[in-house]
Amino acid sequence: MTVPAESARRLAVVLSQAELDRCSYDEEGAELLRTPGVWLLSNAASHDDVVDPLIRRLDEAGLLIAGNVLLQMPTEPNEYEPVEDAQQRAAERKHLCFTHLCQLLGATQVRLEVLETESNKGDARVEFSGGIRSVHVSGEMERKTADSTAAAMTLDDRYEGGEPDPEAAAAFLARARLTADPLMRSLVDSRRSKNTLKSRRYTVDLSRESTRQLTAAAQLKVPGFITVKTEAAMTTTSDEKYRATYEVSFA
Repeated sequence: MTVPAESARRLAVVLSQAELDRCSYDEEGAELLRTPGVWLLSNAASHDDVVDPLIRRLDEAGLLIAGNVLLQMPTEPNEYEPVEDAQQRAAERKHLCFTHLCQLLGATQVRLEVLETESNKGDARVEFSGGIRSVHVSGEMERKTADSTAAAMTLDDRYEGGEPDPEAAAAFLARARLTADPLMRSLVDSRRSKNTLKSRRYTVDLSRESTRQLTAAAQLKVPGFITVKTEAAMTTTSDEKYRATYEVSFA
């Protein structure tokens, strides 16, 4: 099994070997094979397949199950999550990217003040103050989503501080595929100035990149002979939005 280039595997669809074989001669299956950004792979990984680090990682994580639809994480292209969990997991990963970026730029403290979630199940706003977490919701399912995401995020990071390293920060943004995020670019630029930024409140869109990929996943045309996660589940996931507000202090 050949692993495609990064941009050709935004979405990974795990099929049984019989389903994968049929795609080579069935008209609808062939169309799926030609869909840009979609990688079809078998749940029956051979010894040669498992030698590949990416396929081995998917196998060891228990993700090579026929019917699974996996989304490539925007900030880590060799990491995948089941499409039904992908938006939340992508938000958690981008949160970690933001806090690491602040650390590279000499931050002494990064404090999560507010986490907001929005979906067709309702809205939620989680506020953090003095170690106390308060949740305001318009739907019980959204409360569970907000609580789960907030629990996975570091609430108050403190660092020794130091001189900013804008070059290292810019290189990190490139590796994390976040150079198109205007807020993060402006943060790097602000720490290059002689009149150095000392503190700022930031609101970060944690689902900006993953939403585009999930929207494409929801439009995927799957032949009737293939059993995968339902299109409705993918549409629901693509409607989820996450925003986080941080107070950042620098040395």
